Amino acid sequence: MTTTYTFEETSKTLETPEGNLHYHDVGEGPVLLCLHGSGPGVSGWANFRENLGAFTKQFRCLLLDMPGFGGSDDVKGQLW
Repeated sequence: MTTTYTFEETSKTLETPEGNLHYHDVGEGPVLLCLHGSGPGVSGWANFRENLGAFTKQFRCLLLDMPGFGGSDDVKGQLW
């Protein structure tokens, strides 16, 4: 059985004093944190959505948009 997840149903935002962090939360079980690389148009969703069907069979997947990427706020003056 193939499970399809949508951007909207998995999208979440964490408010921090430095700005908002956007991420996707999918599945149940031990946490698998997925961190994307850098480059034009990258985000947790863009890099990992095609793998969610396999990963969520065993894990709760958190696909983080690093600061300044995807739906996360850019943090001015910070080095990441």
